[in-house]
Amino acid sequence: MLDNYAAGVGFIAVAFFMLLAVFWFYGNFINGRMTFLNNIKEMTGQLPGYYYRIMWWFITPTLLLFIIIYSLIEYEEPAVAYGYKSGVYVYDIAGIIISYFCNFSPIVIILGVGLYTID
Repeated sequence: MLDNYAAGVGFIAVAFFMLLAVFWFYGNFINGRMTFLNNIKEMTGQLPGYYYRIMWWFITPTLLLFIIIYSLIEYEEPAVAYGYKSGVYVYDIAGIIISYFCNFSPIVIILGVGLYTID
């Protein structure tokens, strides 16, 4: 169960929210602040190229959002093939709750801390 549900939608959502927080809210070339890009210039001595800017601005958030939506659409309750005989073991309600907890706890933590810091 941990192979399929521990690193699922939750951590892809963490990557998506980190990208939004750093590149979109901290400052990029679209909103005119360029804080993030100027900090990279301070560290490396040059601004990142247009490839990185477009990847951070459009391509990566789009792909991560697509993966999150597709994973939620294709989400199935946990089950595992026996391997040594034909058939599939379907987990009971405790296994389903554990899979939900493993998969969605990073999202709940991000939203909880975000709401806590807003107040």
